[in-house]
Amino acid sequence: MLKSDRTRRATFNDRDIGRAKGAPESARPTNISIFSPTSLGITGEGLVASYQLELQSPPSDERSFELWLQHAAGRIIFEDVRDYAKGKMDPNLSSEAKAAAEKAINDAVYGLMMVIDGVAGSLRNGQQAVEISAVVSLLNRSSGEVAAQLDLREGDGMCMGYHGWIEGDFGEDPIVVDDRNAGSACDA
Repeated sequence: MLKSDRTRRATFNDRDIGRAKGAPESARPTNISIFSPTSLGITGEGLVASYQLELQSPPSDERSFELWLQHAAGRIIFEDVRDYAKGKMDPNLSSEAKAAAEKAINDAVYGLMMVIDGVAGSLRNGQQAVEISAVVSLLNRSSGEVAAQLDLREGDGMCMGYHGWIEGDFGEDPIVVDDRNAGSACDA
C-alpha cells in the first residue's frame, strides 16, 4: 500500500519509549539493542555493523530527539554502507589507490545523502514523478510498534550531517552505549 502523506516532524508515542509524564526514571528504557539480520554479510575484521552496537536511550527533549534520530540514521549508513565498502577494499592496495578508493566511497555516500535529502534522485515526466523517501524510525522491540519516526527529507539535512559524521561526530547525545569512534573505521 502506498503512503501519500509525509511525516513532517518526529512523532512521539511517550508510552512506547518510556517517557510518559510522571513516569519514574526507572521506567525509562536505558539500553535498547539495534536489530538487523546478520545475513547482510556486514562483518569482517575491524568492521562492526550497526546491529552489533547497543543503542543508547534517546534524549527526552523534542529537538534533541529529532537530531538524535537523524544522527542515528547517519551512524547506520556510515557503519553499514561506508565502513562495509572500506572493509571490502583490497588490503594490498598502494597508498595512492587506497586514498582514491576511499574518496570514491565517500563521494558515493555523499551522493546517497543527496538522494535522501531530495537534492537528486527523481525521475519525472509531464504528469508524474518517482522519488525515494527515507524514514528513520524508533521501534519498541517488545511490541513492534513505531514509537517515533521522521522523514529524513524533512530533517536538518543528511548532507549537512555527513560533514560531521565523516569526522566521527554523531551529535551531542550518544547514539550507542559504548561509542568506539576514536580509532574506528568511522574515522575519515
